[in-house]
Amino acid sequence: MEPPTVLLFALRSVRWRDQNGEQRIGAQCSDVYLTPQAARRALAIGACVEIADPRRKELAGAQGGHPNPAYTTDLDESEAEPVASDTLRPEPIFTVVDRGPDRIIHHREVSAR
Repeated sequence: MEPPTVLLFALRSVRWRDQNGEQRIGAQCSDVYLTPQAARRALAIGACVEIADPRRKELAGAQGGHPNPAYTTDLDESEAEPVASDTLRPEPIFTVVDRGPDRIIHHREVSAR
């Protein structure tokens, strides 16, 4: 019988659904309690490592604050298709602002003395 959760150390911010189907988020460089399925995926794609990994001692608490869900690695995705973390980032939104006509700036040549 599998344990209800598996304790791992997150090298990336991660998100997963717990046993009750609730969305959970774990910050980068922190301990996370994952479902067994999420733990297997996290280890397979390198998002988390075992608690005994030496990086845990070195990196624990290095990242502060709660992660933005848009920048987390989803551990509930299909195990056959690991998702690169950069595909989870939202596209930037650019707004063109009219600042009037173009201005030309002239400069003088300064001779070296």
